[in-house]
Amino acid sequence: MRRLKILLFTVLLVSTSINVNASSSYLAIDADYSGTGSFSEGLAEVSNNSKWGYIDTEGNLKIPFCYDITTPFRKGRALVVKDGKRIIIDKNGVEYTPSDIDTCYQILSGFIYGLEDAYFGFDRDNKKGLMDKYGKKIIPSIYEDFQSFHDGLVVAYDTDEDENTQYTVYDKHGNIIVPEGLYDYINDYNEGLTSVTKDNQYAVIDTEGNVVIPFGEYSSIGTFYEGLASAKKNGKRGFINSKGEIIVPFIYDYMWLFNDGFTYVKKNKKYGLIDKKGNEVIPCEYDSLDYLGGSYENIVLVGKGGQESYFIDDPYLNDRINTSNKKFGFINTEGKNVTPITYDYAELFYNGFAKVAIGGNGGSGKTNYCCGKFGFIDLSGKEVVPLIYDHVGEFSSYLYKGKIKGTVPVSIGGYGSVYSYKGGRWGYVDEKGNKITELIYDEVYDFHEGYGKVLKDGKYGFVDINGDEVIPCIYSQARDFQGGLAMVVYDGRGEIIDINGNEIFPEDFAILRPYKEGYARVSTDGSKFGYVDNPSEQVKDVHMSLKEGKYDGTKTITLSCDTEGAQIYYSIKYNKNYISFDDVYGWKYRPYLGPIVLNQKANITAYAVKKGMKESKSVTSNYEIIHNILPTDEKPFYNKVPYNMYADLLNNFGLFNGTAKGYELDKSGTRVEGLVMFLRLIGEEKEALESLEEHPFTDVPKWADRYVAYAYSKGYTNGVSETTFGSNSIIDAKSYFTFLLRALNYSDKDGDFKWNNSIEYAVYIDIISNEDYDFYQKEFKRAEIVKASYNTLFTKIKNTEKTLYDILREKGIIKL
Repeated sequence: MRRLKILLFTVLLVSTSINVNASSSYLAIDADYSGTGSFSEGLAEVSNNSKWGYIDTEGNLKIPFCYDITTPFRKGRALVVKDGKRIIIDKNGVEYTPSDIDTCYQILSGFIYGLEDAYFGFDRDNKKGLMDKYGKKIIPSIYEDFQSFHDGLVVAYDTDEDENTQYTVYDKHGNIIVPEGLYDYINDYNEGLTSVTKDNQYAVIDTEGNVVIPFGEYSSIGTFYEGLASAKKNGKRGFINSKGEIIVPFIYDYMWLFNDGFTYVKKNKKYGLIDKKGNEVIPCEYDSLDYLGGSYENIVLVGKGGQESYFIDDPYLNDRINTSNKKFGFINTEGKNVTPITYDYAELFYNGFAKVAIGGNGGSGKTNYCCGKFGFIDLSGKEVVPLIYDHVGEFSSYLYKGKIKGTVPVSIGGYGSVYSYKGGRWGYVDEKGNKITELIYDEVYDFHEGYGKVLKDGKYGFVDINGDEVIPCIYSQARDFQGGLAMVVYDGRGEIIDINGNEIFPEDFAILRPYKEGYARVSTDGSKFGYVDNPSEQVKDVHMSLKEGKYDGTKTITLSCDTEGAQIYYSIKYNKNYISFDDVYGWKYRPYLGPIVLNQKANITAYAVKKGMKESKSVTSNYEIIHNILPTDEKPFYNKVPYNMYADLLNNFGLFNGTAKGYELDKSGTRVEGLVMFLRLIGEEKEALESLEEHPFTDVPKWADRYVAYAYSKGYTNGVSETTFGSNSIIDAKSYFTFLLRALNYSDKDGDFKWNNSIEYAVYIDIISNEDYDFYQKEFKRAEIVKASYNTLFTKIKNTEKTLYDILREKGIIKL
């Protein structure tokens, strides 16, 4: 049973050995520090047991030991904590934070579009503002939050005493572009334009706040992409340009955003494809259609026949729709057939090939398709990998010795649906369908740098492009080759090997990770840390530093390595048991991406690696933390561990905002709040806010209108009656866990679980513990909602190896 889910950032990795002393000959900066951080912009964080400062690459102390917490420099600024308060410093140690704010936080560049300088958010009295890198307040701290930054503008919003949301638009200098209260809603800017609403009417304004498309013309206007925005008039949809001129007539029931000049539309329950002039290059005569633009070869997947599933109206999911008796084929964006509509299963083209199958049965969706014979077709529609396999992986193309090569894993003899295939023997074929290896492996993986990782009898090895097993299957764990080196685990010890299987680093260096700006952190005894450079191609040792956590009874562990480009990996052990990373990813070690927060006794082992270098030494530290997560009485610590921590983590991810009064974790959640969390967890909040759908309910607050309409149109939820959604009804544990399980692709409709046993099923798939289950029977408020939501982020999606956290990072929704 997984117990800890309080890691700030998670990924995956590999194993290594226990602490080994560093050879002093490798030290570029003496191991005089109790903790260190990676070099960033020429400076690194270091600790002298109690306080933190910064050194340069010569080991000179540039900023004295006076901070409780430090962070790497970014764009000439670092966020530090001094006397319990967050402040901004420059590389000379000059402080720039106003004295009258409660806290500040760095806005990562990935969140800001069109803003080149560093900007920082700050809070005062639970209200947010924005300041520049010199501490000058750009936007006052009077807002509940900000929407995304686009086109050099940001939309700030707050809720008034009548619970109406008020919107204001600022430019990057703090000038008000659109004053508060002018509109009922302001969408995010894109391409210099945004839609606004007033009294249920839509208009469009530009970056100066000028109305370019007046109110009264359209009942809905979406976001501009490729110069056009979808709009609705008299119950039908079309596209307009930035002048409000009709480009695509209002004859469609549904349409998506333009992508590389095309988009799909729905008319009379049939799908087609149009160009930016409104020409139907593929007529609306298909029961399903999927198109994702040039990255998918500009070829459209169409389907005919079959019985519509409950989410058939969502074009975005058409590649998952594969119902019984439906047949699939391909058409290009010129309207020419690539293949006939003959396949029982098909996926979009990728890397020049498309996966197809014949026979079998489709069930109610892509994940349920099974028992057919799989192969691949090329862009001409030719079957290059014959349709004879029980299962196939993804086609990988790569450059090998100056030539483009392709490989695909194939299997015969297994059983199960597309995403639950088990058993069978695996091997490889090439881009022409020629066999590379015999089908003799338990598992095979994508090729990297001309070598494919294979698993046989529980051990890993590697084959080359000729199918020769050049490195025998003797390793308990292994990573793909990168830069001619691969990380493996043999007899419990992490090693780096070359393409001949030779170990690169001596046994006294058991940790390998990349350098950061030419320096890596090392430890001589597990408690003192220094830096090594790269003259001997040795990755510097990992530094492990301990700081008091933000909450009572917690510790924050920071890992660092001074080798530029090195990657740290770590594992955590509680009460002699490793944390169940392998429950999520299949590995006990994971890449380190940020501070680790602990709320109980733990042992942490870490090491660092870099391509083409020897692995750094492993360092291990034990941390004694005494804290009861829940006190003996029934009332939880709403303002202590773990609830506020979970709320902070979700807030950092952009998934939980709280209210104008804060997180309010001691209050019950509502049905509409649960729905919003569901949409955020599956990464569809943006689509919801931009949707043009409608709903029949009369009790939905304005702020939630788009969410409910979108979810209702997708079949994610229904009302409590034909005209009532039950927006303010308290959401209980069973109802919320139903949302969470659906987010993980478990279906109460298909019988995976039922509403009345959703909490038990959440225990079964390890979202929550037995202790949580007992507690949730008695108490389920916003505190429990944030904890359950956070745990769900790191639970595997049904029949996949990915988590919602992985998906949200891939979509760019979570930036951390």
